[in-house]
Amino acid sequence: MKNYQIKAVKGAREKAQFLNLPAMLYKKSCLMQDRKNGGGSTWKAHLSAEASFLPFLCVYVSEGKESVAGRISFNAVEDEDYGFVEL
Repeated sequence: MKNYQIKAVKGAREKAQFLNLPAMLYKKSCLMQDRKNGGGSTWKAHLSAEASFLPFLCVYVSEGKESVAGRISFNAVEDEDYGFVEL
């Protein structure tokens, strides 16, 4: 089995990796993300002010090098006992 790790997005480099992943996976004509608007629905633009957005990267580690394999975000709603996971 490959060595995958889940890492919290903390800095500018990880944020760029998080936002760039869809462009690596989809043809430009199928891409639903608008980078001109800060990432569109992928970077908190679709959440209310009362929601917390927690982004994570799934990375594959081989010979000490990391490659982004996926991304996940957890959206928690303030004063509620639930949240939402987006893949």
